[in-house]
Amino acid sequence: MNDNRFAPPEAAVADVPAVPAEPPPAKVVLAVRLLWAGWVASVVLICLHRSGLVAAVAVVAFALELLYMVFAGYLNFCIGRGRNWARITSLVLAGVGLVSVAFVPDPLGKGVAEHVLNGVGWVCEVVGLALLFAPTASAWFKRQSA
Repeated sequence: MNDNRFAPPEAAVADVPAVPAEPPPAKVVLAVRLLWAGWVASVVLICLHRSGLVAAVAVVAFALELLYMVFAGYLNFCIGRGRNWARITSLVLAGVGLVSVAFVPDPLGKGVAEHVLNGVGWVCEVVGLALLFAPTASAWFKRQSA
């Protein structure tokens, strides 16, 4: 025993055995794949949009879209690793996106390819998020956060 009152207390130190992570259910795996497919469709759509913008607007729009796509990719990665906050954040962002699609007119007059990509992206996003909130997926996310 040390008589120094400023000495740290004695503590037993040991390695904590690693608990193997529970693999995600099939619905979560499919949902994450759909989210990534929607992400790829959005990236292609962003590349197709570049041609119709004025130079100054294009730089700002590209920077914002790039920032959003990096964040969306990070969310998809975190969802695949069982992070519940990422699942909820993706749902909120998708809700805001759907509202903006419904009420904000498209100023650029897209072609057929852009409309198809946009539709494919949204279908993947909505179906993927619906699968993420299915009962088996929700139970898995709860177990991951516990």
